[in-house]
Amino acid sequence: MSPAFESIARLAGGAHERQDGSGYPSRGTATGSDILAACDVIHALGEDRPNRTRHAPDEIARIASDEVRAHRLDRRAVDAALAARGIASSAPASLLPDGLSEREAEVLCLLARGNANKDIAQALGLSPKTVQHHVAHIYDKTTVRTRAAAALYAVRRGLV
Repeated sequence: MSPAFESIARLAGGAHERQDGSGYPSRGTATGSDILAACDVIHALGEDRPNRTRHAPDEIARIASDEVRAHRLDRRAVDAALAARGIASSAPASLLPDGLSEREAEVLCLLARGNANKDIAQALGLSPKTVQHHVAHIYDKTTVRTRAAAALYAVRRGLV
C-alpha cells in the first residue's frame, strides 16, 4: 500500500468496527472511524436493499439508538449522522441521572464492571488521568465514595 493512503485505509478499515469489539475488529480504530461507522449504519438503514425496503426515519433513529445502548456505536457520532440526514435523534434529552454526562456514564459502566482506570482509559481512548477526573466527578454527582457503591448505583439506575 502506498504510504500516502495509509491514514485513509485505517479510517476506512475501522468503519465496520464497533465500540464493543464486534464488526470487523481491527488493527486499531483511526480517529473518525466512529463517525464513519455511524454514517454507514444510518445510510444503509435508509436505502432499499435486496432483502428489505428502506426504514422510515423514526425507525432509523430507533435502531441507531439501540446500537448506542448496546455500546456498538457512539452516541455523539449517531446524533451527528442523524442530524446530517435530517433525522431527529430518538434519545431522550436527559436519560442520565444526577447530571452525569454521556462520557461519565460510559466511565461509570466500565467502572461498575470492575475495570481499573487504566483499562477504562484504554477502552475509551482516554488517558488514565482523564478517567481519574471522570471518576471524581461521578463520585461528586452521585454522592458515592467507593467503586462498589458506584457499581451498585449504576445497577440500580439501569446503566449496566
